[in-house]
Amino acid sequence: MQLQGSGGISYEWRPSAGLNNPGIPNPVATNSKDNISILKAFTPFGCESFDTIRIKIYDGPEIYVPAAFTPNGDGLNDLLRPIPAGLKIFKHFTVYNRLGEAVFSTTVANAGWNGFFKGKAQNSGVFTWIASGTGYAGNVITRQGTTMLIR
Repeated sequence: MQLQGSGGISYEWRPSAGLNNPGIPNPVATNSKDNISILKAFTPFGCESFDTIRIKIYDGPEIYVPAAFTPNGDGLNDLLRPIPAGLKIFKHFTVYNRLGEAVFSTTVANAGWNGFFKGKAQNSGVFTWIASGTGYAGNVITRQGTTMLIR
């Protein structure tokens, strides 16, 4: 995974283990377990700033999709969205109702379905989905499954 730092003239990533170069703004991290990395950036005026990133390691490449979602406007699990891990290219995510109609489709990895179709809130029930992408090794990943919409 490529980390991204900015705003400084020199950089220091800690811990440096697993980084191809801890002294650049955008090193490549090859971690095998979850960790927390701290970036120290130095400005042209000698000031230091810090930031922290939590890195979560998933088996992958993979596309994770929640088993249920609750689009009730409370800000928690309101959208059904895929979580692509280790993908170079995210191709699509499509959700189907029990009649086989595509109720939502996107090619944007962080876009999600809000539980509406043709302007109408869909009833609670099971919806089928399919998602696809390409891993960094060029392998095509296609996943399908079901998700419960809970009202």
